[in-house]
Amino acid sequence: WQGLLDVYAQVARGRPDPQERVALLRLRAGVRASDMKDPSGAFDEHLRAFALDPSSQTTHEEILRLAEVTGRWEDMLGVEAQLFARAQDLDEKIEISRRAAAMVETKVKDDVRAFRAYLGAFRLAPEDQGIIDNLGYLEALGVTALWISPVVKNVEDDAGVHGYHGYWTQD
Repeated sequence: WQGLLDVYAQVARGRPDPQERVALLRLRAGVRASDMKDPSGAFDEHLRAFALDPSSQTTHEEILRLAEVTGRWEDMLGVEAQLFARAQDLDEKIEISRRAAAMVETKVKDDVRAFRAYLGAFRLAPEDQGIIDNLGYLEALGVTALWISPVVKNVEDDAGVHGYHGYWTQD
């Protein structure tokens, strides 16, 4: 099977069209997953395809499916972060934020990061019902109030003390 993967890789290097290269990477992923029983290798192939075509819903779905199989949730969150950075409108950013927060909560199981993720989503759209529905998660962590400050640039430091808390805003 490695020989076939090498042939696909060689053919892909000779193709200037990104869509053709994505198709070959998907073939490589299929060989890794089905024939070599290597879901992590298939995951890597789909990550390469995502780098070439981040707008492909098929690639995103395969990465998500393989994250379930491999447990590579940090890599999946990296994909979500790239999608968020490329998102053009607020609704898309909100959806990505919700998905990422749910992943951190249910898959990574990191309460602090989940709290931050839900809070970040809430800041994007405090009136969004999908985010409000998840505020119970914050309550379960013992949160009784949210103080959402306006987004302002902080002074980096003053007299050697870093202004990390949001009170030292620049003029």
